[in-house]
Amino acid sequence: MDPSGYGVLSIITIDLNDPMVHQNDIALVADMSHVYASQENLYVSLSLGQGLIFIETEGSQVIESVKIHKFDIHSDPSRALYMASGEVDGRLLNQYSMDEYNGFLRVATTEGYTWDGSASNNVFVLKEEDGKLNIAGEIREIAPTEQIYSARFMGDRGYLVTFKQIDPLFTLDLSDPQHPAIVGELKVPGFSSYIHPIGENHLLAIGKDTQDAGTFAWFQGISLSLFDVSDPANPTLVDKVIGSRGSESEALYDPKAFNYFASKNLLAVPITLYEGGSGRSDWGKF
Repeated sequence: MDPSGYGVLSIITIDLNDPMVHQNDIALVADMSHVYASQENLYVSLSLGQGLIFIETEGSQVIESVKIHKFDIHSDPSRALYMASGEVDGRLLNQYSMDEYNGFLRVATTEGYTWDGSASNNVFVLKEEDGKLNIAGEIREIAPTEQIYSARFMGDRGYLVTFKQIDPLFTLDLSDPQHPAIVGELKVPGFSSYIHPIGENHLLAIGKDTQDAGTFAWFQGISLSLFDVSDPANPTLVDKVIGSRGSESEALYDPKAFNYFASKNLLAVPITLYEGGSGRSDWGKF
């Protein structure tokens, strides 16, 4: 395993029934950007420099990649065990860009940038083999010139939202890890920055409405969208609520501010509304 940074990353296991006993830890020379955990494994994405991208130069071409380390947190409850490492092209958006299912890790990345038209997106499926996270399957060059604004994986399905001027929602079939595929696409104005599953066949998303201005898009107000994905090949927009222009929400950037109460079929998010030129903070209930 090659070192990945200039700091030391420590993973400490604490017994919550007796937190004062000696703590077990594991450390490696690495930086850390995002963490994702399943019930059995912990994955840490690592970077050199800002964000979570490794940048190398080949002539005038910039190469970006993400290193991911896997730790077993299930076999020995008293400590994390290092298992494997892997590397994929591009950069991750957040922890929702990673997901483990049936022993495979699914990863969504963006390469390049929208401002120069070099952006494109990928989905990789990784499998642990002999101490390495190897690529078992992949989809490359999704939505050229756009970048990922949100991602969500649910079982053998996946969902991506990319954006530059309009918001395409992509549905992914991940039932065959060696051959992941895009099966559906829906274009609606704006973008979604967080996707929340509502059962198996609906998605609730928060983002921003936008107005296409030709070569760019004007950001408008907060948007809440409900999608029906019961037919992955034909996702549909069931309903959309749009706030006044300039409205903002912490839930755009922090999923912990997105509160969905399934038992009451109720969503609560903090929203700052702009009415008549002045800001007013409220809790929106829908």
